Amino acid sequence: MKSLKVSVVGSGNVATHLSKALLNAGHTIVEIAGRSPLNSAALAKQVNANVCNTVKELSTNSDLYLIAVKDDEIFRVAESIQVNGIVVHTSGTTAVDVLSKSSKKSGVFYPLQSFHKDQSMDISAVPFLIEGNTPEVEGKLIELAEQLSNHVSRATSANRKKVHIAAVFANNFTNHMMRIAAELMEKEGLEFNLILPLIQETLDKVKIHHPKDAQTGPAKRNDEKVIQEHLSMLEPYPDYQHLYALLTKSIQKGN
Repeated sequence: MKSLKVSVVGSGNVATHLSKALLNAGHTIVEIAGRSPLNSAALAKQVNANVCNTVKELSTNSDLYLIAVKDDEIFRVAESIQVNGIVVHTSGTTAVDVLSKSSKKSGVFYPLQSFHKDQSMDISAVPFLIEGNTPEVEGKLIELAEQLSNHVSRATSANRKKVHIAAVFANNFTNHMMRIAAELMEKEGLEFNLILPLIQETLDKVKIHHPKDAQTGPAKRNDEKVIQEHLSMLEPYPDYQHLYALLTKSIQKGN
């Protein structure tokens, strides 16, 4: 694949990682257009790009337009772009059709990962789910993704949404559970670090065993005495008590 001229809309976590990855793969980041002038300038400096104050200032002769913004902003951005290059977004939940007025060549370039722009990441290990509005566009996007990652596959908008739901459970909700655990421990003067080895072991285990087979704990054992004791201890935290009871019931249904 020849070196592409890439215009990026967004300056947050996903935009930062993908801009750097594309630059490292030999492509040129022409410009960055983001809501925050400060963030846009910072990212542009890192990838040797120009800064656009608005989407309407974007160059019209780039090969690829990468829209890496919040899901509810994609449509607004797409309405402001009318170009000949390939226009893609990076969302797991938004259909490719939202880009139909931006270009005759559009697609989805979805990295299945949780990014933080200040944390380095091995992009080659990140799965990419690709969709194009034509077979030709899809082929080009797959070729591009394979320059970045060792895990590239096609996914329709419908299937991508299903994957995204699963990812919310596996990533977002799991992190929220850890936040609750940290809060409960810290309120009692205990260090969250105490349970980090347990968290790591849990993650390591599901690489080998199906999560259903890896489940442990009082709900799995139907240990009602421990469950009731925990619920009693959670009385000062009614929201967490309700969540504990709900998750316990869900685990027991799967036993």
